[in-house]
Amino acid sequence: TDSDIGGLPLPTAEENEADIRGIFERTQQAAHLGAELVVWNEAGFMLLPDQEEAWQDSIRALAAACKTSIMAAYVVPFHSPQFHYENKYILVSADGTIHQEYLKHEPVPGEPAIRGVSKQTTTLIGDVRVGGAICYDYDFPYIAKDNDLNGADVVGLPSSDWRGIDPIHTQMAAFRAIEQGQSVVRSTRFGLSAAITPYGVMNAQMSSFNDDGKLMVAQVPSQSIQTLYSIIGDLFVWLCIGGLLGVWLLQVARRKMISVGVLGLGAKVDSAERLKSKDQWGLGSGEWAVGSRQCAVRSWKILPRMLVRVLRRGLPPYDVSSSDYAGGVIVSRTTSMCSCINELIISSSNSLIN
Repeated sequence: TDSDIGGLPLPTAEENEADIRGIFERTQQAAHLGAELVVWNEAGFMLLPDQEEAWQDSIRALAAACKTSIMAAYVVPFHSPQFHYENKYILVSADGTIHQEYLKHEPVPGEPAIRGVSKQTTTLIGDVRVGGAICYDYDFPYIAKDNDLNGADVVGLPSSDWRGIDPIHTQMAAFRAIEQGQSVVRSTRFGLSAAITPYGVMNAQMSSFNDDGKLMVAQVPSQSIQTLYSIIGDLFVWLCIGGLLGVWLLQVARRKMISVGVLGLGAKVDSAERLKSKDQWGLGSGEWAVGSRQCAVRSWKILPRMLVRVLRRGLPPYDVSSSDYAGGVIVSRTTSMCSCINELIISSSNSLIN
């Protein structure tokens, strides 16, 4: 199309009629070249609300005369209470029957388009089931999934881009084709048009910035294929998220297991008592805080040094009278830090550590 409508100011009546005339002529050329489905780009032209029914009749007559199906995309502006428009397409079969009327479901942020909420449908044309969406809609996998659930073989995608996202936006549409095993025909204003197979191969592509008549004719597979993604959806993604969460929880658990618990019956060690480890353990500024229920190493990073010290010199003596402690057991649950010490269990009736 030659239309550049995207908001205010609207094209004049003469400009709009020239846009309509140009896209009708290209539709006739495509039908003459053997096209069975003609997909217009997004916002092919503008129709005022009181003109829409008459122009829909003209599109129906064009489809019947060309004996080809047409996915005709256009906008219908409204001015109350503020400027907004319907960004839509209609799918007309070769006998002139309107089978689908679709409003864009996911307007681009800031786009004053009325959001479509109706359920997507597909239409059987010959032995090919045709679905559709509009441009930004296919950035959302759920819309492609809806087409798959409706049995779509070929998806028409009227689109409109700009230099900043061209051609990557068309390449993104290839992901939807691969995911759901559908052929996608993306007709793009201000960007790259492409005919994409269910394997993501672009059988044909054409930039609207090239001076080549703005007409592309291509062939795509007429039957969809079943893909793994169409069956399991985002299961793999959720499994990855679950795996990352599991690794994080394990790391948290390992850090908690660095603490050395004092488990025993009748423990009466004063919680305010602190045993300095600088001289006995060679740990520098590290210290053990001994309480009535636990003895915690202040930093897990010093534990390897502690283990090396134990292996070299043995455990330092700490005398705790039997009146203050009876039947005590110290359990070191740090099993992964040193292969030589898997579990340190020291039991004594007379001392905390011998």
